[in-house]
Amino acid sequence: MTKKELIKEVASVTGFTQKDVGAVTDAIFEGIVSGAKADGEVVIRDFGKFSVTDVAARTIRDPRGNGTIQLPASKKFSFKPSGVVKAKIK
Repeated sequence: MTKKELIKEVASVTGFTQKDVGAVTDAIFEGIVSGAKADGEVVIRDFGKFSVTDVAARTIRDPRGNGTIQLPASKKFSFKPSGVVKAKIK
């Protein structure tokens, strides 16, 4: 499902316009990203946890040759669904 399809689905269920649902969806996504960036995680009860973790610098094998590549430290954004969500998608 794409973001556009999600907005269309929510609009049809709620009766709000797609423009209004799109604005709310953008605000929710922005809130999740900024909250995770500031606090390291955003927990939405009965839905799941969005988190940001540090990934250490590391050396990997070069897939194009026999050498190695040094990857710099970075951040990883991840989502872990709650038990309620896991039960619904079974």
